[in-house]
Amino acid sequence: MEEDIFNTEFGKKFLALTKASFKVSDLIPDLVLREKIKSQIIEVYKTFLIDSGNQSFSGGGGKYIELLKEIDVLDNFFFLAGQMNFVKDNHLRILRNGFLIFKSRIVLMLHESPKTFVDLMPAVKKEAIKHEVKLSERQEKILEKFQ
Repeated sequence: MEEDIFNTEFGKKFLALTKASFKVSDLIPDLVLREKIKSQIIEVYKTFLIDSGNQSFSGGGGKYIELLKEIDVLDNFFFLAGQMNFVKDNHLRILRNGFLIFKSRIVLMLHESPKTFVDLMPAVKKEAIKHEVKLSERQEKILEKFQ
């Protein structure tokens, strides 16, 4: 029943942001700051994997908050690198915008209604859900449009 999180849109965006973070960190000439940033990228990655493995992306808010904190720390490290002129402004702006978009996506997921949990469970059949919930004709038409 467990789905590969990296085959989802959310997971793919996370991987792209992780790769971009590593690429930008490779450009930093200061070895101490570069290694600190790379270790923080790994921390964000571990937090993301722990969250997705526990299926807390579908229900728990605490793990979202932990992931947001780890991303904020990483973002601040890159901000520091930019202030020290270790990273080009162009690269820094693009990367930090990526962090902002990703964090806003997490916040949106945090505030989603529990109805979306069904969408995250591919093993649950639609027919089983229909028997539990009586839908009006209008609601069924709306569901057909989304499918």
